[in-house]
Order: sequence, then structure tokens, then C-alpha cells
Amino acid sequence: MTDYRKGTPSMKKYVSIMLLAAVLVSALLMTSCNKSTELEDYDLEKYITIGQYKGIKISETVISVSDDDVADAVDDFLDGYADTVDLKSTDLIKKGDTVKITYKGTINGEYEAFENGELFTEQNEGYELVIGSGKFIEGFEEKLIDSYPGAEVTFDITFPEKYTTNPDLEGVNTTFTVQILSAKRDVYPEYTDDFIAEKTEYETIEEFEAHLREELRAAADEDELVAEIQEVWEQIVKNTTVIKYPEAVVEAQIDEVVKTYEDYAEYYGITFEELLTSYYGTTKDEFMVEVKAECELYVKEEMILRRIVELEDITITDAEYAEGAAQYAIDNGFADAAAMEEYYGADVIKESLLWDKVLVYLVEVADIQPAETATE
Repeated sequence: MTDYRKGTPSMKKYVSIMLLAAVLVSALLMTSCNKSTELEDYDLEKYITIGQYKGIKISETVISVSDDDVADAVDDFLDGYADTVDLKSTDLIKKGDTVKITYKGTINGEYEAFENGELFTEQNEGYELVIGSGKFIEGFEEKLIDSYPGAEVTFDITFPEKYTTNPDLEGVNTTFTVQILSAKRDVYPEYTDDFIAEKTEYETIEEFEAHLREELRAAADEDELVAEIQEVWEQIVKNTTVIKYPEAVVEAQIDEVVKTYEDYAEYYGITFEELLTSYYGTTKDEFMVEVKAECELYVKEEMILRRIVELEDITITDAEYAEGAAQYAIDNGFADAAAMEEYYGADVIKESLLWDKVLVYLVEVADIQPAETATE
């Protein structure tokens, strides 16, 4: 496993867009405003007191890559080359097939909310269901396996004791009648060395699966780092005391958030208050209280980052900027770093890379305890 806690980490796709989105209240790179630079005009020692930020004790995050993970990745790859065929009336339906069905459900017994034989659900139009997707209650999809297109299937199912979708149905015995209108199946190509050599840059299945395992391991390494950063960052934020907030910066953040929701309301042709009530179930006063708290947290976190930059004299070199900006462009669908710079501006990208470097540094200097068990 790659140890990101030794040396200078390379700027990979675990940088800002993933880390800050997961760790901070708002991803700095993905905002077009430049409000954050206003904090440069403040003496942050007068606004926050940072507690411990080095040697934070956390548990190591270990994510394993199993043979099943590799097999799933192979299935995903083969899925891109699958052909969909319609099943005949002589073909038995299997897990993974897509069926088009109509159905009705009736109550089987007397209950407080229902009478025996009462119709409680019905779907007259063809509904497409992937067998094994878990879209229906447990047992429903399994009852359709080994049936065939054109068949009518009747079976009893008792709803779970806890069924939040409709509590009236909790523990209720029901009878379903399902008409299978049609079915189709994805037929995968034969998984051979020849197929792999034709469709990939690898010559054998063994080489291809080794490549998949490396990709999965790299993704797991990134997830491990993100999890450790989250744990360290939460403790640092908790350890930091705000003496006072730079009110102008907080107000600018609040105004930006409110403006965004006002634009939503205008787009839907309703008032700001109607948007909050209808779509978010809150009042303007409640909304403003929540927004203020979130913006204060955002500003607090950014002050912490900036203060640690000052204390540790962390900078981004030209080489780090070039590497990081190029990776950002790839991860976000830009043609190249120049196109991304034109969209966001070099200062925003450089600042985001700086925050990444700070966050990774905080893991480097953390007290990471060995993990007892691995998580798949």
C-alpha cells in the first residue's frame, strides 16, 4: 500500500475536488467567487486560537481489495460489450434479466387498516424491473425467477415488520398477481485472452485483472486518505476557538448563498419564501439561521487553513502547480490546464492546491494508530 504520510504527496485525483468537498463545508475550487481572498487582509491571530493540529491521534483507515471486487470490475467492463436480447416464451427468467410486468396486490387477511381481499396496489402499465435489483420488497423478485415471458405468477408475501414506506403494511400478508409481458437479457461476450487482447492493451486475462486490481488499490488508497483527513480535520476544527468572526467575510458568504436560492426561485417562477416552504420545508427565518451557522463554519475552516499555512510556511511550487492543475483538468473534463485556468483563474486553482497540501500535511504529522481490521 502506498504510504501518503512519507515525503511530498503527488497531486492526484484525491485533491481538492474530492477532499474539500468531503471535508469542508464548501469546495473552494468549485466556487467562482473570490470572497476567500478577503481573509488575507485580516490578522487571523485576533480571530481564532488554534489548539492542537499536529500529532492528532486517529485510527488508520485500511480498505482491502478483494477478488470479488476485481470480479465486479470485470463484470462492469464486459457490460460495455454486452448485447441485449429478447427472451422467448420458452426461456426461463434468471437473476439479472429485465422484465416488463403488470401487477396487483391484495390483502390476505383482516387488518386494522385493510379488509380481506382489498386491492392495495396496482400497476396496469408495463413496469420494467431488473430481477435482483432489490427495488421491490424481499421475496417479490425471487418469485419471478424460473418463470417465462407471457406467464402469470401468483404468490403470497408478508411485508416486513418495519416498512417505513407504508407503515400500514407492516407485517401484513398479501397476495400478488404478476403478468410478465416480456423479458430481455444482457448477453456478455466470452471472456477470453483473445477478447482481452482485442479490446484492451493487455494480452491476457491475468494481465488485465492485475491492472484492474492496481486501479482498485489506487482508489482504495485515495479513500483511505480521505477518511483519515476527515477524522483529523474534525478534531482540528473542534480544537479551534473562534475569538470573533470577520463579519464582512461571513456576510459576503451569506449573501452568496441567499443569491443562489433566489436565482433558483426565479428560475421556477416563484418567490424566495415559496421556494423555502415548498421545496425545503422551512421558513425564511429558520433558513437564515441555518445559513449563518454554515457560513460561519465555512469561514472558521478557511481561517484555520490560512493560519496553518502561516505557521508552517506551506507554499505551492511551480512544479506542484503544473502537476496539480493538469490533474484537476483531467478530473473535471477540461481539455488542459490552460482551459481550466481560463474558467476558474490561476489564483483559485493555486489556492485550492495549497489547501490540498495542508490537508495532506496534517495527516502526515498525525499520530495514526494501526488499524485492527480492514474494511472492504
